[in-house]
Amino acid sequence: MGYLLATLSALVEVSADFLSKRWSIQGGVALATLAIALYATNGALFLASLHYGKLTVLAAVWVVMVFVATSCIGIFVYHESINRIEFLALALGFCSILLFVSDEILTHRS
Repeated sequence: MGYLLATLSALVEVSADFLSKRWSIQGGVALATLAIALYATNGALFLASLHYGKLTVLAAVWVVMVFVATSCIGIFVYHESINRIEFLALALGFCSILLFVSDEILTHRS
């Protein structure tokens, strides 16, 4: 349940980041208000996730999920370019999510 709530929190954060970038391009009170509301919702979801898991693991997974997702939005939606080192960082970030989640799955099966 902790991973589910942390994932929902990350999705809300990424949505807020997307709206913030959109606001930076076109402005508007509605976009800014919605982004701020999503940032607040993100905090509530992450707080709830801590009831079910370790801060260290959930925070690391959350940060990497947001990093990978927002980077993909930057690359594929806003056509931002990245260099080889940044691409490698994204790939390693994705691998770290897999490692955290697989460790949790293996620990619960034992």
